[in-house]
Amino acid sequence: MKKILFPIFITIMILATPAYAAGPWMWGGGSSVDLSSPGAIGATTPAAGTFTVLKGNFPNLVKAATGTLTAAEMKGQTVNNYGQTDDVTLTMDAGADGLSFNVLLGTAVAKYYRLDPTTVAIYLDGTSCGAGKYVGIASAVVGAAMSCKAFQTGAPTYDYYCSAISGSWSCEP
Repeated sequence: MKKILFPIFITIMILATPAYAAGPWMWGGGSSVDLSSPGAIGATTPAAGTFTVLKGNFPNLVKAATGTLTAAEMKGQTVNNYGQTDDVTLTMDAGADGLSFNVLLGTAVAKYYRLDPTTVAIYLDGTSCGAGKYVGIASAVVGAAMSCKAFQTGAPTYDYYCSAISGSWSCEP
């Protein structure tokens, strides 16, 4: 019985496929689409070779000494401590819509590595560290990682949400 029903089912599916839904790659044939001249996209007609598709290639940003982490440096970059030899505190610019970055440590050193938001709060894994309190790791370890993103918490205010991926990240006591 199963041997008879399966071919009947397949035949019904082929015949039930609407002509408009079928293409040259589907059962039922259809017409091909000419992609050599796609026409207008929105209000702009593209010229050959004039656009670039970004594939998430954001630069590795080395911050191995105490300094600042500017808003421009928090737009998708990966912050790395490669070459760190002393304690590091990175003072962060105020949070703003669209800011996000990752921290991925590339040097092991018995020194701390901290992110200091100065006036706004960092929420580490959902818990607020408090306004102006840093998030850090007491001793930098290769592969310790954290991901941070600014999010709106008031009319003009954006705090940071940081999620520890690996390593012993903690809030300022």
